[in-house]
Amino acid sequence: MKSPRFRPDIEGLRAVAVAAVLLFHAGVPHLAGGFVGVDVFFVISGFLIGGLLLAELESTGRVSLRKFYARRARRILPGAALVIVVVAVVSWLVLPPLRVVDVAHDALASAAYVVNWHFVGTETNYLAAGREASPLLHYWSLSVEEQFYLLWPALLIGAGWFARRTGRGVRGVRTMVAVVTVLVAAGSFAVSLVWTHSTGPLAYMGTPARAWQFALGAGLALLVRHGRSLPFPLPALVGWAGVAAIGWSVVTVAGTTNWPGTGALVPTLGAVAVIAAGMGTPGSGRFGPGRALATRPMRYAGRLSYSLYLWHWPVLVLVQAVTGPLTWPVRLAVVAASAIPAAAGLRLLETPIRFSPVVTARPGRGLSVGLTATVLPVCMALLLGATALHTLTNTPVAAAAPRTGLRLSGPDLSADPFESSGSDRTGGPTRPSPGRARTDNQHYPRRCILAPKEITEPPCLLGPADADGRVVLIGDSHAGQWYGAVAAIAAEHHWAVEVYNKSGCPLPTISVSSPQLGQTFHECDTWRDHALKRLRQGPRPKLVFLATLNRYTTDRDRLLRGWARTLKPLRALDMPLVYLRDTPFPAEDVPSCVSGTLDRWDRCAFPRADALRPDPLAEAIRAGRQPGVHLVDVNNFLCPPGPKCPVVRGTTLLYRDGSHLTNTAVNALAPAVDAQLEAQRVLPARPAKLSAGVRQSGPVTPGPAQAREDWGERSEKCLAGPSVRTATGCWYGAQRFRYTVVLLGDSHAFEWVPTLDIIARAHRWRLLVLTKQGCPAAMLHGVRNPKTGRAYDACDVWRRSAFRRMHEVRPDAVVLAQLGRYATAPDVLKTAWAPTLDAIKVLGVPMVYLRDTPYPGKDIPTCVSAHLDDWDACAFGASKAVLPDPAANLLRAGWYPRTTVVDLNGALCPGGRCPAVWDGTLAYLDHSHLTATFARQLAPALASAMRTSPLLQPLLAAP
Repeated sequence: MKSPRFRPDIEGLRAVAVAAVLLFHAGVPHLAGGFVGVDVFFVISGFLIGGLLLAELESTGRVSLRKFYARRARRILPGAALVIVVVAVVSWLVLPPLRVVDVAHDALASAAYVVNWHFVGTETNYLAAGREASPLLHYWSLSVEEQFYLLWPALLIGAGWFARRTGRGVRGVRTMVAVVTVLVAAGSFAVSLVWTHSTGPLAYMGTPARAWQFALGAGLALLVRHGRSLPFPLPALVGWAGVAAIGWSVVTVAGTTNWPGTGALVPTLGAVAVIAAGMGTPGSGRFGPGRALATRPMRYAGRLSYSLYLWHWPVLVLVQAVTGPLTWPVRLAVVAASAIPAAAGLRLLETPIRFSPVVTARPGRGLSVGLTATVLPVCMALLLGATALHTLTNTPVAAAAPRTGLRLSGPDLSADPFESSGSDRTGGPTRPSPGRARTDNQHYPRRCILAPKEITEPPCLLGPADADGRVVLIGDSHAGQWYGAVAAIAAEHHWAVEVYNKSGCPLPTISVSSPQLGQTFHECDTWRDHALKRLRQGPRPKLVFLATLNRYTTDRDRLLRGWARTLKPLRALDMPLVYLRDTPFPAEDVPSCVSGTLDRWDRCAFPRADALRPDPLAEAIRAGRQPGVHLVDVNNFLCPPGPKCPVVRGTTLLYRDGSHLTNTAVNALAPAVDAQLEAQRVLPARPAKLSAGVRQSGPVTPGPAQAREDWGERSEKCLAGPSVRTATGCWYGAQRFRYTVVLLGDSHAFEWVPTLDIIARAHRWRLLVLTKQGCPAAMLHGVRNPKTGRAYDACDVWRRSAFRRMHEVRPDAVVLAQLGRYATAPDVLKTAWAPTLDAIKVLGVPMVYLRDTPYPGKDIPTCVSAHLDDWDACAFGASKAVLPDPAANLLRAGWYPRTTVVDLNGALCPGGRCPAVWDGTLAYLDHSHLTATFARQLAPALASAMRTSPLLQPLLAAP
């Protein structure tokens, strides 16, 4: 078999291609198109591989796949495997755990040579925005080549088989190969054109959109086999024109140019021209570029090009992971230094294996080398990922902080939603954990998020079918992040939420380029016009929330003109417009950073000056120059005044990537948003209420396994056991107090301790808890000991002791609560409650009767553990869970003076159905009692309900 002759000029052309890529990655000015070196590589590979396969097919009538893949394995896989293994080890040493997990996924896909599709999925998913570049990102081009190597031999084998079956001989083989080449080139180029104008990453990294470049190289090899060459002086002219085309592309092509599409024709045809120039008549090469390309330095660089391409990018990425961003001269030096491991790998590993007599003697040995070079990095990737995941999954998650941002005494714009008992912490577990943060995003259907080329969204109206109206949330992904807060506010008013969301599309009418399409974002303008038109045509919303990234332009006047064009049709609707000022911009992958420094969150803080750009629209609203537009600005909570913005407040991890807030942070900010709207009278002031949120699946807090112990602080004195007869009690609330309040009852009174403790601290009470298991506050007869089932004599003794204890402390109020299932007959309850109320009456203080909470009648943690994908499966009906309470009815009717009945069951069972999980918080710790985590969230509602009584208002006045 006559193989194609060695072409030193092509080896030199490899040097040109790799130099363009390296200078581009180094960030050298005026070389923004250096990525076209990859296009040149594709043409070279198509030419060389096409020539080898065609030579074998014409000589033998067949193609030996074993020999072909053995050659490819020896040439490509050892060096690639070495880099993957080294990247895995170094990543484990220098990168934070969450980023190590990403590298493990990338390494696994790289070793299997499908990483181009892996990155396509990542790049087209806007929820993955803000992540750091992968040290294996450049392996996408190797994957495209390997996939082409799988396809092309099969096509040639098919062409040869067809030619033999039709008796056409060698000429027929050439004809069929030519037909296949033309069809692949034309079809692939058509796909490239379509994908370039629909999904940029798919066109750039997708094999079908790149096959035409390989096919052009293979077609050129076919011409060589036909003996076609260029007559003098065309080779020189064509060759230099090709060099000029490649150089022109390197200098002039920008990152916003459509690519590959028609833009890639120039460097691709340039590479074809340079290769074709070497096919000229003898002697013509003296005047063409081949002579320069074939010099010894260029040929050495060409031989090193593959190794240099493999090494330079991970070296650059991993160095910057340690040092931070580098200037382009330093980046260039780092890239140049990567030649050291590249040369070492070429000399010590790649060349010995490629030309080893032992390995080359049999194809099976070459395939064994390939298998080893695949299995080894796969194993390393699995080990790396498993170790990093173990680290992440064993990282403790901060418990849900008490939602003290919910107001206890009316709107308070200064209330910090992230202040809690752990607000002074500087390290430790966060909520959500770094491993969960990336998926802690807004919870609405994927249909509500438009792809880059889509210009009209399907209806995205979320909320109750019988809603009293709707609010609209419109903007880009920085609007979408606010959905949790908007939905919570809407739920308070029984409104639905309609979402108009297009990632990367500014709400002000300004032209931008799409980072995914790599071109002017005309689709954004069409979408915006369509969304505003739909708003004008539909029923008038109650509110329109506007939000957008504040980084599309730094031109103040241009931005204000764009806002004016957007706001004009919205003002015509005559409804309140609410501008949610853009949140701080970390510009780095926050969860990844925090995962590597959980002991020192401040290491991930970022400069406030860079993160909070001036906002001309916000300034205009504050100055009263935007009538009808209201401003909500919560950035002082996210980034308190100071040189840097924190990434964790309290224990809440604020960001899910390098740009967007976590849904946990957004939910925490909802009361602050609500308070600012109430203060501006956009929303009517109202008592605090509960909101179940919109999320109906996912992890819960506390987890089902931890729920049974989620009682809060508990001791034998606080909740006396069945055998205890003396009521000592224990203290909660403020140390420096103005009032003393007593809580009396059984375990269904004790479940209110976390709620009352928050209110007590806020209003400077000391809270004495007198509770006993299975012992009602009322003197009910026939109650059984919860452990022995016998008559509960200790209960009566303990209760009398509790009365004496109350008289000792002389409280300012008494709170009573008990299980509502001891008795339901009105006469029985009236007789039982009278002695208790009489014993308290002599104190002359107001009393609060807390009606019993819903009784699920089933073990809620067990149920939720089996239905984390559908919390609603564990909800239960209020008709059976909330029994009639004759005692509450008697007290409401004035049976006993100075007594206030508080009933939160309507809030706990909205619409007659009682949720088991409220916006990720597990409500019950067993079949009966509230979790302490959920009970804390009831503090605003309980305080608001108590405040309706004039008797209690002095206790609940602002301290």
